[in-house]
Amino acid sequence: MERAQSPDRPQRMSLLTLALITAGLYFGRQVLIPLALALLISFILTPLVQSLQHLRLGRLPAVLIVVVLVFGGIAGLAWTMGAQLVDLAETLPRYEQNIRGKAAALRGGGSWVMSEAKATVEHIQEELGLAPQGSPAAPPPRLAGKPRAAVTAPVPVTVVEPPPSPFAVLRTALSPLLRPLGTAGLVVVFVIFMLIRHEDLRDRVLRLLGQGRLNATTQALDEAAHRVSRYLLMQCLINSGTAIAVGLGLLLIGVPNALLWGLLAGVLRFIPYAGPWIAATLPVLISLAVFPGWLQPILTVGLFLLVEFLSNNFVEPLVYGSETGISTIGILVAAVFWTWLWGPVGLLLATPLTVCLVVIGRYVPQLHFLSVMLGDEPPLSLEAQIYQRLLVMDPVEVGAVLEASLKEKTVAELYDGVLIPALILAERDRHRGELSPEREEFIDTTVRDWIEELAGRTGEDGSLGLELAAVEPARLVCVPAHDTADELAGHMFAQLAARGGTATVLAHDLPRAEVLRRLAEARPEQVFISALAPFAYTQAREVCRDLRAHFPGLRIVVGLWDLRAEADRFRRRLAAAGADEVVATLQEAVKAIRQPDRTARPAAVA
Repeated sequence: MERAQSPDRPQRMSLLTLALITAGLYFGRQVLIPLALALLISFILTPLVQSLQHLRLGRLPAVLIVVVLVFGGIAGLAWTMGAQLVDLAETLPRYEQNIRGKAAALRGGGSWVMSEAKATVEHIQEELGLAPQGSPAAPPPRLAGKPRAAVTAPVPVTVVEPPPSPFAVLRTALSPLLRPLGTAGLVVVFVIFMLIRHEDLRDRVLRLLGQGRLNATTQALDEAAHRVSRYLLMQCLINSGTAIAVGLGLLLIGVPNALLWGLLAGVLRFIPYAGPWIAATLPVLISLAVFPGWLQPILTVGLFLLVEFLSNNFVEPLVYGSETGISTIGILVAAVFWTWLWGPVGLLLATPLTVCLVVIGRYVPQLHFLSVMLGDEPPLSLEAQIYQRLLVMDPVEVGAVLEASLKEKTVAELYDGVLIPALILAERDRHRGELSPEREEFIDTTVRDWIEELAGRTGEDGSLGLELAAVEPARLVCVPAHDTADELAGHMFAQLAARGGTATVLAHDLPRAEVLRRLAEARPEQVFISALAPFAYTQAREVCRDLRAHFPGLRIVVGLWDLRAEADRFRRRLAAAGADEVVATLQEAVKAIRQPDRTARPAAVA
C-alpha cells in the first residue's frame, strides 16, 4: 500500500528548488552577470532593431547599426566623463588654500569649544582644591641604572626598493581595468547574438519551459519583456532629464565641471536608493572646496533635494505607473537580495530581474509566492480586508478601509462588492463554529453603525442612478430570511430603496406568525426577502411559500446575495416557491422594486 504524500512536501520541494537556484546564481555569477546585463540591454534595443527592420533593413544590418550607435554613444559618454575627471584633477590643486581655510575654520570652531570646556573643568577643579595651581610638571622618565646623557638616539633604517620595470608599471595600471573590460566585451558579444537570434532564443525557452503550457509561457515572456523594456526605457528618459537638470543647475551655481556631475547623476541614478546620493556627494564636496562661503554648497544640496523630490513624487509615478508591478517593500527586498548575491551589479539589476520574477510567479503555480510577496497587487481583497479588521475588532482600521473604498466606489457598489461579501465570510465562519460571540456581536454593531453613517451619502454619489433617483418606490417591507446578517443586508437595501418612499425592515428573530401579522397590518404592495446565499436559501424558500400562501396577490422579490454557483437552479426553485423575481445585488433589487412591471414573473418550475 502506497504511503500518503505529506501535504507539506510540495512546499519543501519549492524551498529546496529556490535554495538550489540561489546557490547557482551565486556560484555562477561570473557568467550570469554579463548574461543578465546583455539580456536587459537586448530588451531595450529589440524595439529599435524591429523599427529598422520595418524600414526593409535585414536583421543583421539592423542589429549592427543599433549596436554601433548605442555602444558608440556609451563609449563617447565614458570618454567625456574621463576627460572631465582629468580636467578636475588638474584644477583641484588651485583650491588648496580654500580647502585649508575651511578645514581650519571647522577645526578652529571645534578647538574653541574644547578649550572652553577644558577651562571650565580646570576652574571647577581649582575651586574644589583637587588640582592646585602651579604644580610642577613631572620629570621625564629615566632608564633604570643609566644617566640621561648615556642614552643615545636610535639610528633610522630606510628600506630602498629597486625601481619597477616598465612592464610592471603597465601591469599595475591595467590590472584593475582587465575584469571590467572583459565583462564589457562579453556583454557586447552576448547582446549582438541575442539580437540576431532573438526568435530562435525565444523558441528555445518556450521549448524548455512551455511543455504543455505554451499559452501561459508565451504570455509570461511577452509580459516580462514588455514590462522590463518599458521600465528601462522610461528610466533612461527620466535619468537623462535628471542629468540635464543637475548639469544646468550646477552650471548656474558655478560649480566646476558641471557636465561631469550631470552625467554622473544620470548614470548613478540607475542604482536604486544609493545612486542619487552618491552622485550628490562629489559636487557638494567640490562646492565646499571651490567657494569661500557657504551659499554655493547649500544651493548645491538644495538642487539635488529638489530634483529628487520632483522626480520621486511627480515624474516617476506619472511615467512608470504600474509598469514594474513590484511593491515598495518588494523593491527594497530585491535590492538587498541582489546586492548580497551579486554585489553592486546586483543592485543595478535588482528591479528588472525582480520584474521578471514577479511575472513568472503569476504564471507558474510553484512560484506564485514570489508574485504575492513582491508584487504590487493587493494581497487581500477588499472584503477580506474588512473582515480581517472586524475579526481583530479594530473599528478605526475598518473605517479607514471603507473610507478609502468610498473614494472610488458609490455606496451601492460598496455594499454589493465589499460589505455583503464580508458578511458572507463571517457567516461561513459562524456556521463552522469558528466565530466567537464577542466577535459576532462586534461585527453586527460595527456594520450596523456604518450603514447608519452612510445613510446620507446614497443620493449624493449616484448610487441609485439618474434614471431611478426620481422614481418613488412602492410601499414595501423587508423580511430577513434567517439571522442578523440577512437583517443587515435588508437595512442596506432599505436605505437604497427608501429614497422618496418608505421601507420597513423587520427584525430577524420575529416568529413567523408575528411576521405574517405585521404584514397583514401594513398591507404592503411588495415584500422583499433578504437572504445570504447559500446559508439562508432554505429559510428564504420557506418564507416565500408562507407569504404566497397567505397573500396570493402580493409581489415578492427575493434578494439572494452573492448568487453565483448554481444560480439558475436557485432561481427556479424560489420561483416555484412563489417568488416573482430573484436578484443577486442591491442595485438589481432597487430596480426590481422601483420598476415592478419591467419583467414578468418567472415560470414556476420545480
